[in-house]
Amino acid sequence: GHQPAPVVVDIPGFLSPEECDHVISIAKPKLARSFTFDESSDASRTSTNAWLPLGTDSTVARLRDRVAQLVGLPLKDFLPLTEDLQVVHYEPAQFFGAHHDAAAAFQRRLITVLFYLSDVPEGGETWFPFAGGHLSEGDAEEAAATPEVARGRIQEQIAAAAQLDPATEGIRVRPKKGDAVMFYNLDGKGLPDPAAVHAALPVLAGEKWAANFWIGGT
Repeated sequence: GHQPAPVVVDIPGFLSPEECDHVISIAKPKLARSFTFDESSDASRTSTNAWLPLGTDSTVARLRDRVAQLVGLPLKDFLPLTEDLQVVHYEPAQFFGAHHDAAAAFQRRLITVLFYLSDVPEGGETWFPFAGGHLSEGDAEEAAATPEVARGRIQEQIAAAAQLDPATEGIRVRPKKGDAVMFYNLDGKGLPDPAAVHAALPVLAGEKWAANFWIGGT
Protein backbone atom coordinates (compact mmCIF):
# COMPACT_ATOMS: atom_id res chain seq x y z
CA GLY A 1 0.00 0.00 0.00
CA HIS A 2 0.93 3.65 -0.18
CA GLN A 3 3.32 4.80 2.51
CA PRO A 4 1.91 7.40 4.87
CA ALA A 5 3.38 10.89 4.84
CA PRO A 6 7.06 10.82 5.75
CA VAL A 7 7.83 10.75 9.38
CA VAL A 8 9.48 13.96 10.46
CA VAL A 9 11.64 12.80 13.34
CA ASP A 10 12.62 15.44 15.89
CA ILE A 11 15.93 14.75 17.63
CA PRO A 12 16.41 17.08 20.61
CA GLY A 13 19.97 17.93 21.64
CA PHE A 14 21.64 16.22 18.69
CA LEU A 15 24.43 18.83 18.81
CA SER A 16 25.91 20.52 21.86
CA PRO A 17 25.75 24.36 22.03
CA GLU A 18 29.55 24.41 21.59
CA GLU A 19 29.32 22.28 18.44
CA CYS A 20 26.67 24.64 17.05
CA ASP A 21 28.80 27.72 17.73
CA HIS A 22 31.87 26.06 16.22
CA VAL A 23 30.13 25.10 12.96
CA ILE A 24 28.81 28.68 12.63
CA SER A 25 32.27 30.13 13.25
CA ILE A 26 33.95 28.08 10.51
CA ALA A 27 31.08 28.60 8.04
CA LYS A 28 30.85 32.39 8.46
CA PRO A 29 33.91 33.28 6.35
CA LYS A 30 32.70 30.99 3.55
CA LEU A 31 29.13 32.29 3.19
CA ALA A 32 27.92 32.99 -0.34
CA ARG A 33 24.52 33.72 -1.84
CA SER A 34 22.41 30.56 -2.04
CA PHE A 35 21.11 29.48 -5.40
CA THR A 36 18.81 26.65 -6.44
CA PHE A 37 19.84 24.24 -9.19
CA ASP A 38 16.35 23.52 -10.38
CA GLU A 39 15.31 26.74 -12.08
CA SER A 40 11.94 25.25 -13.02
CA SER A 41 10.91 25.22 -9.38
CA ASP A 42 9.47 28.44 -8.07
CA ALA A 43 11.43 28.08 -4.87
CA SER A 44 12.57 31.52 -3.91
CA ARG A 45 15.58 31.53 -1.72
CA THR A 46 17.13 34.52 -0.04
CA SER A 47 19.59 32.90 2.36
CA THR A 48 23.36 32.57 2.17
CA ASN A 49 25.20 29.29 2.57
CA ALA A 50 28.60 27.63 2.92
CA TRP A 51 29.78 24.10 2.18
CA LEU A 52 31.98 22.29 4.71
CA PRO A 53 33.70 19.03 3.75
CA LEU A 54 32.87 16.35 6.32
CA GLY A 55 36.56 16.02 7.21
CA THR A 56 36.96 19.79 7.78
CA ASP A 57 37.96 19.29 11.41
CA SER A 58 37.33 17.02 14.39
CA THR A 59 33.99 18.66 15.25
CA VAL A 60 32.52 18.24 11.76
CA ALA A 61 33.89 14.68 11.60
CA ARG A 62 32.25 13.92 14.95
CA LEU A 63 28.89 15.14 13.63
CA ARG A 64 29.40 13.02 10.50
CA ASP A 65 30.00 9.92 12.66
CA ARG A 66 26.95 10.75 14.79
CA VAL A 67 24.70 10.89 11.70
CA ALA A 68 26.13 7.55 10.54
CA GLN A 69 25.15 6.05 13.91
CA LEU A 70 21.73 7.67 13.65
CA VAL A 71 20.97 5.96 10.35
CA GLY A 72 22.69 2.74 11.44
CA LEU A 73 25.38 2.47 8.77
CA PRO A 74 29.06 1.63 9.21
CA LEU A 75 31.26 4.55 8.17
CA LYS A 76 32.71 2.77 5.11
CA ASP A 77 29.20 2.28 3.68
CA PHE A 78 27.99 5.67 4.86
CA LEU A 79 30.71 7.98 3.49
CA PRO A 80 30.09 7.29 -0.25
CA LEU A 81 26.45 8.37 0.28
CA THR A 82 27.28 11.76 1.79
CA GLU A 83 27.79 15.31 0.51
CA ASP A 84 29.57 18.21 2.13
CA LEU A 85 27.66 19.76 5.03
CA GLN A 86 25.64 22.77 3.82
CA VAL A 87 25.44 25.53 6.45
CA VAL A 88 22.68 28.07 5.84
CA HIS A 89 22.20 31.55 7.29
CA TYR A 90 18.96 33.54 7.25
CA GLU A 91 18.64 37.18 8.29
CA PRO A 92 15.28 38.82 9.12
CA ALA A 93 12.74 38.43 6.27
CA GLN A 94 14.90 35.81 4.54
CA PHE A 95 13.28 32.47 3.69
CA PHE A 96 13.37 29.46 1.36
CA GLY A 97 10.10 28.76 -0.43
CA ALA A 98 8.54 25.31 -0.76
CA HIS A 99 10.98 22.87 -2.36
CA HIS A 100 12.02 19.21 -2.39
CA ASP A 101 15.53 17.94 -1.63
CA ALA A 102 15.43 15.15 -4.21
CA ALA A 103 13.26 16.54 -7.00
CA ALA A 104 16.09 17.23 -9.45
CA ALA A 105 17.08 14.21 -11.52
CA PHE A 106 20.67 14.19 -10.23
CA GLN A 107 19.75 14.43 -6.55
CA ARG A 108 19.63 11.06 -4.82
CA ARG A 109 19.00 12.55 -1.42
CA LEU A 110 17.24 9.74 0.40
CA ILE A 111 17.46 11.30 3.87
CA THR A 112 17.79 14.89 5.05
CA VAL A 113 19.10 15.55 8.55
CA LEU A 114 18.60 19.23 9.33
CA PHE A 115 20.63 20.73 12.19
CA TYR A 116 19.36 23.85 13.98
CA LEU A 117 22.49 25.77 14.98
CA SER A 118 20.78 28.75 16.63
CA ASP A 119 17.60 29.70 18.41
CA VAL A 120 15.31 32.01 16.41
CA PRO A 121 13.29 34.48 18.52
CA GLU A 122 10.46 34.55 15.99
CA GLY A 123 9.74 32.81 12.68
CA GLY A 124 12.12 30.60 10.72
CA GLU A 125 10.17 27.37 11.24
CA THR A 126 10.61 24.43 8.89
CA TRP A 127 7.18 23.84 7.35
CA PHE A 128 6.04 20.54 5.82
CA PRO A 129 2.74 21.56 4.16
CA PHE A 130 1.74 18.00 3.24
CA ALA A 131 3.18 16.03 6.15
CA GLY A 132 -0.29 15.83 7.65
CA GLY A 133 -1.41 13.96 4.56
CA HIS A 134 -2.94 16.96 2.72
CA LEU A 135 -1.78 15.86 -0.72
CA SER A 136 -3.84 16.94 -3.71
CA GLU A 137 -6.25 14.36 -5.10
CA GLY A 138 -4.96 11.62 -7.36
CA ASP A 139 -3.99 8.00 -6.96
CA ALA A 140 -0.53 8.19 -5.43
CA GLU A 141 0.39 4.68 -6.54
CA GLU A 142 -0.44 5.39 -10.16
CA ALA A 143 0.79 8.97 -10.15
CA ALA A 144 4.34 8.05 -9.21
CA ALA A 145 4.82 5.38 -11.87
CA THR A 146 8.05 6.89 -13.27
CA PRO A 147 10.66 9.34 -12.01
CA GLU A 148 9.48 11.91 -14.57
CA VAL A 149 5.87 11.64 -13.43
CA ALA A 150 6.95 11.73 -9.79
CA ARG A 151 8.99 14.91 -10.37
CA GLY A 152 6.04 16.50 -12.16
CA ARG A 153 3.87 15.66 -9.18
CA ILE A 154 6.40 17.34 -6.87
CA GLN A 155 6.16 20.55 -8.93
CA GLU A 156 2.35 20.42 -8.66
CA GLN A 157 2.59 20.08 -4.87
CA ILE A 158 5.08 22.96 -4.66
CA ALA A 159 2.60 25.12 -6.57
CA ALA A 160 -0.24 23.91 -4.33
CA ALA A 161 1.74 24.79 -1.20
CA ALA A 162 1.55 28.48 -2.16
CA GLN A 163 -2.21 28.34 -1.52
CA LEU A 164 -1.84 26.83 1.96
CA ASP A 165 -1.56 28.58 5.31
CA PRO A 166 1.43 27.45 7.41
CA ALA A 167 -0.55 28.32 10.55
CA THR A 168 -3.20 25.68 9.86
CA GLU A 169 -1.79 23.14 7.37
CA GLY A 170 0.86 20.48 7.74
CA ILE A 171 3.61 20.41 10.36
CA ARG A 172 5.79 23.30 11.53
CA VAL A 173 9.06 22.59 13.35
CA ARG A 174 10.42 25.42 15.47
CA PRO A 175 14.19 25.92 15.30
CA LYS A 176 15.88 25.17 18.60
CA LYS A 177 19.64 25.36 18.96
CA GLY A 178 21.16 21.87 19.02
CA ASP A 179 18.05 20.05 17.78
CA ALA A 180 17.94 18.12 14.53
CA VAL A 181 15.12 16.92 12.31
CA MET A 182 15.35 13.88 10.05
CA PHE A 183 13.03 13.05 7.14
CA TYR A 184 12.92 10.80 4.08
CA ASN A 185 12.71 12.42 0.64
CA LEU A 186 12.08 9.22 -1.33
CA ASP A 187 9.25 6.75 -0.97
CA GLY A 188 9.50 2.96 -0.78
CA LYS A 189 10.02 2.75 -4.56
CA GLY A 190 12.88 5.25 -4.47
CA LEU A 191 10.81 8.02 -6.09
CA PRO A 192 10.52 11.58 -4.74
CA ASP A 193 7.83 11.66 -2.06
CA PRO A 194 5.56 14.71 -2.45
CA ALA A 195 4.91 14.72 1.29
CA ALA A 196 8.58 15.68 1.87
CA VAL A 197 8.07 19.11 0.26
CA HIS A 198 9.15 21.69 2.85
CA ALA A 199 9.91 25.38 3.27
CA ALA A 200 11.92 27.60 5.60
CA LEU A 201 9.41 30.20 6.76
CA PRO A 202 10.61 33.82 6.94
CA VAL A 203 12.71 34.80 9.94
CA LEU A 204 10.71 37.51 11.74
CA ALA A 205 13.20 38.41 14.48
CA GLY A 206 16.85 37.61 15.03
CA GLU A 207 18.75 35.35 12.66
CA LYS A 208 18.74 31.65 11.86
CA TRP A 209 21.65 29.28 11.38
CA ALA A 210 21.00 25.73 10.21
CA ALA A 211 22.82 22.97 8.34
CA ASN A 212 21.69 20.32 5.87
CA PHE A 213 23.25 16.86 6.04
CA TRP A 214 22.15 14.83 3.01
CA ILE A 215 22.44 11.07 2.69
CA GLY A 216 22.08 9.66 -0.80
CA GLY A 217 20.31 6.59 -2.08
CA THR A 218 22.27 4.00 -3.99
